[in-house]
Amino acid sequence: MMKIGKLFGAMLLASSALFVAPVYSQPLEPFGKIELWGGGEKEAHSSGGGRFTAEALGVLPLMGNFGVQGALNYVGGAGSRIGFNVGPVLAWDGGKVGAFVAYQHRGLRDTDFVHLIPAVAFYLPQANLNLWYSHPVTGAQRGGGRTEYGINKLQATASFFAGSDWWGPYLRRDNVELVGGLQVNSFAGAGHSKVGGTGFGPVLGASFLPMPGVAVNLVRATFDHQGRYRVSTGLEFFFDPKGGTSLKQERRMYLEPNFDGPQGAGKKHPSSHQRTVSDRNVKTNIEPIDQREILAPWRRCRSRNGPIRRTILPCATSARWRRTSRRPSSSATPIKRSTRSTATA
Repeated sequence: MMKIGKLFGAMLLASSALFVAPVYSQPLEPFGKIELWGGGEKEAHSSGGGRFTAEALGVLPLMGNFGVQGALNYVGGAGSRIGFNVGPVLAWDGGKVGAFVAYQHRGLRDTDFVHLIPAVAFYLPQANLNLWYSHPVTGAQRGGGRTEYGINKLQATASFFAGSDWWGPYLRRDNVELVGGLQVNSFAGAGHSKVGGTGFGPVLGASFLPMPGVAVNLVRATFDHQGRYRVSTGLEFFFDPKGGTSLKQERRMYLEPNFDGPQGAGKKHPSSHQRTVSDRNVKTNIEPIDQREILAPWRRCRSRNGPIRRTILPCATSARWRRTSRRPSSSATPIKRSTRSTATA
């Protein structure tokens, strides 16, 4: 895993060197978009469930090929999450590079996480190559009786765009996107060994642009071999001053991560010692019960009423007995035993 981190750092350094030559620089353009997603998700040591995600992203040029990219996101479902990411972006004719700070608040256990995310993209004639790494800088977060840790992730994807019109009415050149890639998670950062172990798996996606400024994301999915996943479908609305831009060009107006902007976290599984202590406490509360205390009312009823009758209340007696009984009340002076009875006893 250390080799992967060194390789990624070398790629960022090599891409940054391209900004030195002015001939390769390309001005950033103002851009914005809104995404709406619906689907399912499962994190480490948690049950899967439905999720709704909304994100607003924008790019603000500052000078030449330098600017700022930021996004706000909300995730609803089993505990809401709200967060943002922001950072500088540099562009050149063949791609972009940037570094972001991402913050997320999780409402279920009132925890907060911060991630650092360097990212780079390379643009080919009919493909975009994206590579980013997310690393948690916050330690253990505790709430609701559980401990959570931020999850790190390294993801590499390639987006391929149709080079010609397809058979469908909306499947036009540069407006159909197929995504494929790989992701590795939970191999570094605080507590990474306590949230289910390192996972790796595929990244898949398919989208098309049926009309200018609106994209339909048929599916976007990530899986790993530890059983964690995120699968969604949704819509994107682009705000581009030029208008009439193809889906391929829209994707080149900003940097990833986008669908994966809301960063992940995992819960630490309760230890076997904690579960044993809990069971022992339950047994301790039960064992001191003395069975003689339970049987005492039955013995009192037998001495007073004769044979024990099978009733819900052990000391219950009939109304006739209460009317005809001439036994002395409990407040009366107790009858003294006879000398013969005492001697016999």
